[in-house]
Amino acid sequence: RYCHNGMASILTGVRVRSSIAEVSPDHPSTRTEDPLVVIFPVGRPLSEWPPGTLIERNGSEL
Repeated sequence: RYCHNGMASILTGVRVRSSIAEVSPDHPSTRTEDPLVVIFPVGRPLSEWPPGTLIERNGSEL
């Protein structure tokens, strides 16, 4: 529904690295996942975004 008529794009092959809220000394403090990524290019079209296949999230999930 959101990707109809170019309102958003679904990207494949993108990995997301983010912080883990409950850190343990036995585990890393970040995780890298292969989620479904939906992009809403609000300020700039997707063609103007920087290239790459890794999104670095500076913070934990909300």
